[in-house]
Amino acid sequence: MVEFYFFDTSAIVKRYTQEAGSAWVLEIIDQQPAVRIILSRITWVEVISALSRLRRERKIGATPFSREMRAFNQHFRAEYHIQEFNQAVSKTAGELVQRHRFVPMMQCSSHQPFEFKTHIAQPRVYT
Repeated sequence: MVEFYFFDTSAIVKRYTQEAGSAWVLEIIDQQPAVRIILSRITWVEVISALSRLRRERKIGATPFSREMRAFNQHFRAEYHIQEFNQAVSKTAGELVQRHRFVPMMQCSSHQPFEFKTHIAQPRVYT
């Protein structure tokens, strides 16, 4: 059975940085092709923003920044399954934000049900 993992930005960026949770993300990703990683289209912009911020703050050097940017772009094109952000997703995000204190809006509302076992990579408690 194929398992799908929906990664928000805070989860997938751990593949490209060393921080708490990076080992778990790499463990999941290493199971490909038995698992598929799903990202929202907006995640591309958010990961580039996160890596660029680390570079500006001098938390990563120029060479690691370039290497991880190339890797992310290659993975985004070839490995990840991209969920588009469209009008229906936007409507769902608006409905979710009205009902919950915190929701990673674009990511969670982009998550569409699959016929396979699906996981949200970083479960959150919604109240």
